Amino acid sequence: MENTNLERKSTKKEEVARPKRIPLSRKSLLDHKQIPGFYLRFVSDDKPGKMQGILDAGYSYVEEPNEKGELEKVKRYAGVNNEGKAYYMFLMKLPQEYRNEDLQEKRRISQAVMESMNLKNKEFEIKENAVDINKLSVEQLKQLKEQLKNV
Repeated sequence: MENTNLERKSTKKEEVARPKRIPLSRKSLLDHKQIPGFYLRFVSDDKPGKMQGILDAGYSYVEEPNEKGELEKVKRYAGVNNEGKAYYMFLMKLPQEYRNEDLQEKRRISQAVMESMNLKNKEFEIKENAVDINKLSVEQLKQLKEQLKNV
């Protein structure tokens, strides 16, 4: 009996004839060409007032010509809401300068939170490792005083 599970060896001729393919993992409905000087993101219009908040943050709609040459907003179908109404994701752009400012502010806030957490952790360590001061030597008291200066 012949084993039918054996792989066929491909020839160079078969490889050339094979059509070029793009795996689904590399293609997304949200893919779009970059626009120099802008940060792009898709935003769904699934909640009332959401798009206005995005516009207030400095974003604007990306528009492209349709078949008739008229400009229309770039959008992708996103799904159906609880009321059975279709909603879309719109491609929005933000000047890169604004994006950089937003990221810098986000980092500043994160850094402040981290520093606050670190300070709280040091305070916790001191309370956890509390000792009876009356039992410390003069040298140990000097060391403790130095450590507290750095907190």
